[in-house]
Amino acid sequence: MDKVAGTILANMLSGAAWVFTHVIYGLLIMIYHRDVRMMAVFAAAILVLVLLVEWVL
Repeated sequence: MDKVAGTILANMLSGAAWVFTHVIYGLLIMIYHRDVRMMAVFAAAILVLVLLVEWVL
């Protein structure tokens, strides 16, 4: 059971690291290239997270 729990935790941390690196990359693109498309993606993602939290609460 420990191997399964460790594997699940490792996969979750790997997914979190992937999301974190892509968020940082997107922020750098927004800051240094003024990419409007990336700004729209981040705005939509923030809106979705806010709406999801409101729906859950």
